[in-house]
Amino acid sequence: MTRKQATIAVRSGLNDDEQYGCVVPPIHLSSTYNFTGFNEPRAHDYSRRGNPTRDVVQRALPSWKVAQAP
Repeated sequence: MTRKQATIAVRSGLNDDEQYGCVVPPIHLSSTYNFTGFNEPRAHDYSRRGNPTRDVVQRALPSWKVAQAP
């Protein structure tokens, strides 16, 4: 893995926290989410279906390159 690939791997998904401006995204293990109204669900309603941590990883994965064996 080249230095550029390693940098991309460790930096992917960072600085994406628009809500709080975290330098490193927090790890959301579990939480309870509320609704603004019955027909107005938010982005997350149940941690097993998705949470902010999984969203960061999903955005980061496409930029990672798989290292090829020599």
